[in-house]
Amino acid sequence: MTDRTDYPERLFLPPEAFDGFSKYLNIYGQDHVCDGEPYAEFALVDRVPSKSNKGNCEEWLWDFVTESNLIEGIDRTPTAAEMAAHIKLITAREISIHSLSQFVHTVQPGSFLREDLGMNVQVGDHKPIIGGPVVVVVLNELLHKLWKISAFEAYCRYETLHPFMDGNGRSGRALWLGMMVHRFGHHPSSFLREFHYQALSAHDSQPPKS
Repeated sequence: MTDRTDYPERLFLPPEAFDGFSKYLNIYGQDHVCDGEPYAEFALVDRVPSKSNKGNCEEWLWDFVTESNLIEGIDRTPTAAEMAAHIKLITAREISIHSLSQFVHTVQPGSFLREDLGMNVQVGDHKPIIGGPVVVVVLNELLHKLWKISAFEAYCRYETLHPFMDGNGRSGRALWLGMMVHRFGHHPSSFLREFHYQALSAHDSQPPKS
C-alpha cells in the first residue's frame, strides 16, 4: 500500500476512520482506490440530529459545534445543517477550497471566498491581505502544507489570511478539527481548551528573546 505521506496535499482518511460516524453516515458505495489508497464514499442520512435531540450524534462533536458557535456569539442549539456541514468537512477525502467553501456557505450563507479585487476585510486591528487571486494562491499553499504543519499553525495561518468575507472563525475551527481527527485520531470536544495548551506549547518552543 502506498505511504500516505507521499500525498502531503491531501488530508486522507481510510474507511476505518469513519467508524465513529457510522451511526449517522451511510456508506452508499463500495470501497474504491485513489492513488493506491482505498477509501469509502459516504452520504449523510436524512435525519441528522438537531435542536435538543442529539439522536446518535457523537457527544464530542455536538459539544465542539456548540462551543464554536458560542465563540461567535451564537447562543443556541446547533442546527442540523451545521452538524451536517461539520461531519461532511471532517470526513472529506481531502480538505480543499471547495469543501471549505461548501462549509462556509452552509454556516454563513451569503459569504464568499475573497477571490476578487475589492473583497477586503478588517478584523479588529488586523487587516488581512487584500482580496483577489492572491487569496486563492495563499489558501491553496496552506492546504497543501497541512501534513507538514501543526493544527495550531494551520489555524493561525488560516485566520491571518481570513480567506472568506465571513465565517472564517467557524470554518477555521472546523479545519483545525479536521486536522486533529485526520492526523492524530483525536476527537476534541472543546476547541478553546485544546488550543490553549497548543498555544502554550508553541510559545515554549520559541527561542528565548535576548
